[in-house]
Amino acid sequence: MKKILLIAIVALAISQVRAQVTVALGSAYEVEAGTKVYIPVTVTGLDLANGGTPITAAEFHVFYNNLNVGYDTTANISTLTSPGEWIYGASSIEYGSSWIDDNLNPLSFPDGTVLFEIVFDYYGGATQLDLDSVRCILVDANFNQIPVAQVIDGVITPAPGSDQSVWNGNGNWTTAANWSNGVPGINTIAIIESGNTEISSNANCKSMTVNASCSVRVMPGFALSISEGITNNGIFTIESDATGTGSVISNGSTSGTGTYTTEQFVDFSLSGVHLISSPLPVTNADVFSGMSPEEFTESTASWQGLGSGETLANAQGIRVTSGTTSTLVFNGPFNSTSVSLSNPGFSASNTDEFKGLNLIGNPFPSALIADVATWDKSGVGNGVYIWDDYRYKCWNGSIGSLTDGIIPAMQGFMVRADNVGANLVIPSSSRIHSNVPLYKKSNENESNLLVFSLQKKDEPEYFDEAFIHVKAGTINDYSSESDVIKLLGDPSYPQIFSLSTDSKQLAINTQPDFENSIPLVLKSGTAGKYQLIVSGIESINPEIPLYLEDKLDPANIWDFRFIQNIEFDLAAGISTNNRYVLHFKTVGINDPDTDSFKVFADNGLIYIQSENQKRLEQVELFSVSGSLLGSCENLTTPTVIRSEKCSGGIAILRIRTTEGIFIKKVIL
Repeated sequence: MKKILLIAIVALAISQVRAQVTVALGSAYEVEAGTKVYIPVTVTGLDLANGGTPITAAEFHVFYNNLNVGYDTTANISTLTSPGEWIYGASSIEYGSSWIDDNLNPLSFPDGTVLFEIVFDYYGGATQLDLDSVRCILVDANFNQIPVAQVIDGVITPAPGSDQSVWNGNGNWTTAANWSNGVPGINTIAIIESGNTEISSNANCKSMTVNASCSVRVMPGFALSISEGITNNGIFTIESDATGTGSVISNGSTSGTGTYTTEQFVDFSLSGVHLISSPLPVTNADVFSGMSPEEFTESTASWQGLGSGETLANAQGIRVTSGTTSTLVFNGPFNSTSVSLSNPGFSASNTDEFKGLNLIGNPFPSALIADVATWDKSGVGNGVYIWDDYRYKCWNGSIGSLTDGIIPAMQGFMVRADNVGANLVIPSSSRIHSNVPLYKKSNENESNLLVFSLQKKDEPEYFDEAFIHVKAGTINDYSSESDVIKLLGDPSYPQIFSLSTDSKQLAINTQPDFENSIPLVLKSGTAGKYQLIVSGIESINPEIPLYLEDKLDPANIWDFRFIQNIEFDLAAGISTNNRYVLHFKTVGINDPDTDSFKVFADNGLIYIQSENQKRLEQVELFSVSGSLLGSCENLTTPTVIRSEKCSGGIAILRIRTTEGIFIKKVIL
């Protein structure tokens, strides 16, 4: 109830200029894995005695990486408030807390007051704690939201550990009793002298030696970081199951007389096709026994079967088809240094979709940051593609449908060469411990970015996306530095892309300004009713018009400032390239402020009036989300209409006449 009340108060708040306010997360340095960490939330600028503003309510949200920490509880709440006035809790990746004074009395908090402490279980590894600046909410005595001038994030860093520690026994890596000199830290030489250790909380060490008859198991969903290297004379296993895959980043050699095993769980139940890569420098194709592995040939833009006696080159991607969920097992020392790829395929005679397209893979037993612009390369674009069930997800280094631009461990992906003789280095420095999806999406931080999602209305779980990004320094024509050519997915499902000024089909289309209109192309797969949903409107200057025009039906012009969800019928197949056009200017619609229509609502009825009698060819009423609430035709002003589907709120009225299209906002 208090949470709802707080939201209601904030919704009514009007921001005013106040004294500067800072909200800060504390940090914890050199923490041993397996311990609890107390992170304070501190405020300044709320002290009435020092010119600050007292508050009646507050709300905070903190994001964290659940590979490294887990939320335990909230402790040490400030005695200036009653603990019963606080509500707090966490999901696996986000902590939230809110407070509102029971009597709505403003409280003054001395500068530096610790409001409360967030208690985490620390698993290991460097951890960023991100205080959400957008949802850092403070409300004053008049129920106005107080601007927060600064938010300060926190960090947890691992303990350096002793110079050397020796393991004897069986159990979890964090079992201190099994170590001779404490649980290893980033500066510790770890020696597994006897027994077996299981890494089921993130671990760090300087180097690792595994003696004969000993074993180390990196469990699914957890991570091991080694700053130098591994000498394994026993058994070293990276495990994988439906819950996740173990992750290892080692910056030195992977050697020894023992056995290395890396597992990769692949769920073929949802999609019978996956793009896969091996973490080994050389792999025999018989690892795919019982499946159908294929390699992609750029020159013919086709797939060829891979025989069991053939070998996979380092960082080669493979398409694998199977009807059975399986765990692939790669035996041998895994990659721990950068991998170079020379002369990827490029055939000038190929179509734009397949020209220079090469299937490679993440060659590491850890995730990879797909910021290709920062990789050592020449003649290779910045776009990457990953197959996801029925479509390709893409990324250009800063935006796209690939979550956070993270390529999972041992994931096959596509890149595009721009010319003959290109080369690419997949850098070990881009490795990251991650079980995607992560807690944030980079798209949310971009300005001037529109995301168009096309889906069949009765199958919203299947959709495709197109990205249009206005960014200074880019060009109108296609550029592999910022644009991504559309790679079509399963033709049975909806697909969408835009066209560049030189008519390239783009999944990600970057433009230097808002001067040019941009065609959108829709591919329906099967006939039926579809929804085109646009997001990101708020990232664009509200003074810039945003219209979608249907060139084949002049009656259809949508103003995205009012309607972000368009419903329409599509026949099977692809729309013509010049049918739907996005405009950053007013087109085919009279200015609502200067036309002669007057529209108002009263007691459930909508009145449409004009100075002179006018014929209305069609009148349509939409919800703000774009759903059609009702329509009628062949009316003459003045007229009255009613919508049985809309009981109140804001609605959009679209009036079509021989003079053009008129858009009106109606408050019901």
